[in-house]
Amino acid sequence: MDQHLVVEPADDAIAGTFTNDGRLMAPYLQLGGQVAWPLAALVIMFVLLKEIKGGIVAKIIPRGGTLKYGEFTISGEIDAGQEAIVTADVPLATPEYALPSQDHVSGNLTPYEVVMKAYSGMAEALVELAAQHDGWIDQRYVKDNIEWLLAKKVIDGGLFGAIRSSQRARNSIRRLGEDSVTEADARAFAETAYSAERALRDKIATT
Repeated sequence: MDQHLVVEPADDAIAGTFTNDGRLMAPYLQLGGQVAWPLAALVIMFVLLKEIKGGIVAKIIPRGGTLKYGEFTISGEIDAGQEAIVTADVPLATPEYALPSQDHVSGNLTPYEVVMKAYSGMAEALVELAAQHDGWIDQRYVKDNIEWLLAKKVIDGGLFGAIRSSQRARNSIRRLGEDSVTEADARAFAETAYSAERALRDKIATT
């Protein structure tokens, strides 16, 4: 009696699929095709995030602006700081490092560096004054310290507004990078922050 070998059809997941010429496609090739698109999407997402971090956002947003609720607010915050410092009855002064240079010496600060230097001086003075009144001895707690000093009537609303607006503008500039601030805005920022610093140091000296 003739014996015939009967081969049961394999499970689709194991057998895979057939190509147009009838050859069996290996299961791992089928699996590779299934994961190719998700991997490609991940690669594209990684590249886009890298480019955004590298400055695409700064390029599509106008100089002097930061995207916030659909509005450009860096210049707005700097203007608000200047308006507030005037109401504080504080003499305005511009630091030498923020003045425009005629000889363009290579060591001149960039607008971004002017902003950071002016903010740093103001933040240091704020911490020193806060320490005298049981505040936070940490430059990261600018908002907490000015709220504390305002509540204790050490500073007035004008100085509070100038410091708070300067903090917001500086944070936006730092997030967007060096190309986000103009020379004019940097000088205006430095005038407000430096004047606020001098006012704070006057209070430190008289406490």
